Amino acid sequence: NQVRIFFILEDIAKKENIVVEEHEMDARIGTIAQSYNQKKEEMLRYLHEKNLLENIHWDLWEEKIIDHLLGRAAVEEVPAQK
Repeated sequence: NQVRIFFILEDIAKKENIVVEEHEMDARIGTIAQSYNQKKEEMLRYLHEKNLLENIHWDLWEEKIIDHLLGRAAVEEVPAQK
């Protein structure tokens, strides 16, 4: 199922031209660094050493696709039952 979901998300990202920009990665790393009370440069070095930058990239990518889908979703109000 995970592989199938990945390919569906990849297809949506291609069709909707959804990509993770460098400034988004930079902002996310800054947020992570702040949450750990670290300097952004130190956090970037740590993430690079632990090979975690790609994980952050894919998390952002997935979030952007889901946000896009939710933004396009039509919300229909269901009448209350009596």
